[in-house]
Amino acid sequence: MNRLSNYLFFGFLLLIIAYHLFTLEIQPLPWFDEVYFASIADNFINNGSLVPEIASYARNGRPALTYGPVYFFLTGLSMKFFGLGIGQFRIVALLSGLLCVRLTYSIVKSQVAAESWRYKILIISILTDPFFSLAFHQGRMDLTALCFCLTAIFYFLKGGNKNILVSGIAGVLSLLTTPRAIVVLLPLFTFLLIDIFKEKQYKKAFLWASPFLLIYPLWVYIGFGGFGAFVNYYLTINGVTNSANGDYIGPNLYIPSHEYCLIFVAFIALTYGMIKQGKTYFKPVVVISHIAILSFYLIVLDWGPYSSFIIPFYYIIIFYSWSLVPEARGIKAFYSLPVFLVLIFNLTYSVVKADQVLTSRKVRDPKLADTFVSENISPGSKVVGDALFYYSVKKNGSDFQLFDQYDTLESRERKHRLDFKYNYLIAAEVMKPKNAEITEYYIKMGGLEKVAIFKSEMTKAGNCEILSNLEKVGYSGSIYLRK
Repeated sequence: MNRLSNYLFFGFLLLIIAYHLFTLEIQPLPWFDEVYFASIADNFINNGSLVPEIASYARNGRPALTYGPVYFFLTGLSMKFFGLGIGQFRIVALLSGLLCVRLTYSIVKSQVAAESWRYKILIISILTDPFFSLAFHQGRMDLTALCFCLTAIFYFLKGGNKNILVSGIAGVLSLLTTPRAIVVLLPLFTFLLIDIFKEKQYKKAFLWASPFLLIYPLWVYIGFGGFGAFVNYYLTINGVTNSANGDYIGPNLYIPSHEYCLIFVAFIALTYGMIKQGKTYFKPVVVISHIAILSFYLIVLDWGPYSSFIIPFYYIIIFYSWSLVPEARGIKAFYSLPVFLVLIFNLTYSVVKADQVLTSRKVRDPKLADTFVSENISPGSKVVGDALFYYSVKKNGSDFQLFDQYDTLESRERKHRLDFKYNYLIAAEVMKPKNAEITEYYIKMGGLEKVAIFKSEMTKAGNCEILSNLEKVGYSGSIYLRK
């Protein structure tokens, strides 16, 4: 029976991984954050520049130094070896997400004594978490940074000089992926301060901090030219003094609806743990998880994607508390119901979402966009348009600029028309509610003529009423020629 359960478990893992690989290019459709980062990665690996070429005219050639070079190096390397494309870029986030699941399991197992089947439930729950698994495909750097953070936590908890040093190296790599990683590193910094003041462990603190003191200043010097320019950059990140404080720093306490069930069960787990163990409940792994979650909500201005940073810590809290529940049958098994509530919710959502994606795969096929572009835009042309067609235009041998991001509409259009001297405009149907006025302005100022149109829409099977259908038109769009 135990062997059969292992076969079923590993078979399920292979099925999940196969599904993610199969749908990596088709869900979601290319969007702004993804192609903006892909543009930086492509420029960085080929030219050593962090200027996002996709918006270089609107941004006046300003490099994107907000994040750090690690993610752009990794994704750039992937595209350097395997070519420019959706899957080639997203694969780094996917692998990072899978490693995050593995690291979360390793952290829990190193701190919690429980039956093996409970660890399996933990892995399946995280792998099928609606929000976390969605981040596997989004092409953002959050999961890569989180992967380094979880590595830092794992080795920090193991202790020993060598492990503490590895923890510090992983920590600085997370910070060089995105500064938002600081919310997950804060708990480790807090523990180090306690060790210094209570136990005088100066060597431990120095070993952990040394990678930050040696490596991060190099980035500041190379990327910004010095600490003065570094501070000034973040204060004037949008060209307006202190705008970073309004656009990047919270709190706004936004919680995606996907996370309601998880947070509810985490609260139950916390309550149970405190009742069961009192003060002793707050072991280092539990404290780290709570500080990470609280600091995230207090520091990060989140509108959705960044929440992937803290999802593993909810699961750590839940499964640590669940380990305190003895294995039992009958009425005592009631204490395990909240965990299975999360599992059932995750599995149900994942099955419904997978059905929507797979039944609509024909309209999500990037080859549709490649064909539409190659048949109607001459190679070597200069194109402006939506993020949806970035990969297709670049693979067609043409230059591309976003026509809906940065600067004012009037200034951006003028730069594209007079300086960039674009030949074509390509407008995505999926972005029409947001960009219709922008398209009309470009048509008016550039004297554009519509030369091609592509229509595609999901079948009724792909139009799920309980999930978002914003992408139901797939790669539908129009191409305009500037005479």
